Amino acid sequence: MPPRHAAGAWLRIIGAAASALLAVALLQACSAMRLVYDQSPQLAYWWLDGYVDFDSGQSRQVRQELDALLQWHRSAELPQIDALLQQAQDAAPQEIQADSACRLVDELRDRLQAVMQRAEGAVALSALNLQPGQIDNIRSKFDSNNAKYRKQWLDATPADQQSRRFKEVRERSEMLYGRLNAAQREALQERLARTGFDAQRRYAEMLQRQQDLLQTLNRLSQDKPPPEQARAEVHALFQRALSSPDEAYRRHQAALQREGCEAFAQLHALATSAQRQTMVERLAGYRSDLRQLQAAR
Repeated sequence: MPPRHAAGAWLRIIGAAASALLAVALLQACSAMRLVYDQSPQLAYWWLDGYVDFDSGQSRQVRQELDALLQWHRSAELPQIDALLQQAQDAAPQEIQADSACRLVDELRDRLQAVMQRAEGAVALSALNLQPGQIDNIRSKFDSNNAKYRKQWLDATPADQQSRRFKEVRERSEMLYGRLNAAQREALQERLARTGFDAQRRYAEMLQRQQDLLQTLNRLSQDKPPPEQARAEVHALFQRALSSPDEAYRRHQAALQREGCEAFAQLHALATSAQRQTMVERLAGYRSDLRQLQAAR
C-alpha cells in the first residue's frame, strides 16, 4: 500500500507513539516485537524529546503518560489487534478481495483513532505547558524532515520515485510471504507504474498539517484555555490529521487506499500455496507474541 505521511510530531505524541511502535514491531521477528513493545514508552519518549526537548518537569509528565498509555493499550487494544490478525490469518489460505483488504485497513484505522482519543487529555495538558522555544524546536525538526523528504522524493526522477516505492512495497510484502518470485515482482512494478501517488501533493498536505499543528500548539500554550477546551482543540487537530479538511485531498487519499487494497489482492492472488502458508505461520507467530504481551500485565 502507498505509504502514509506523518502528520506531525504532536499528532503522535503519547497517543500514536505506542501504536506506531507496535505497528513497526509487528513487521519484525516475534521476539523483536515483544522487546520493542515493552520498551515503547522509553523509545517513544526519546523520539518525542528529539522534537520538543522537554524540561525535567515535562519529562516526568510525558514518561508517566506514556507508561499509563502502554498499560491501557496492553489490556484494551491488544485483544482487538489480535482479533484483526486472526481475521487475516483465517483469510490467508484463500483468495482475498480488495474490499476485504480495505475493511481491514479501516479497522486498523479505528484502532489508531482509539489510541489517539485515549491520549487527547494528556496531549492537551502537555501542550498547555509548552514554551515558545520548544515549539520552535518542533518547527526546526519539521524543516529538517521536510528537507529530507524533498531530497528523497521531489528532487528524484519519476523512475527513482518508482524504484523507491517498489523497494518499500516489496520489502513489506516479503515480510509476510517470503521472497517474491519474478512474476510477482513484475506485477508489483506494473501496478506502481500506474499509481496515482503524487509526491508533490503529499508534500503540500504535509506542510498544511504541520502548520495546523504549530498554530494549535501556539494558541494553547499562549491562551491557556481550560483543560476541557484544550482537549477539544486537540481532538479537532487529530481529526483533521486523520481526515484532511481538503475534500479533494480526502478523495485522493481514498483512491490511493483503494489502489493499495487492489494491489494487495492481486499480489495475494499470485501467491503460491507455500507463500500463503508462510503468511499464516508468521501471523500466528505475531498472535502468539500478542498473547504473551497481554499476559505480562
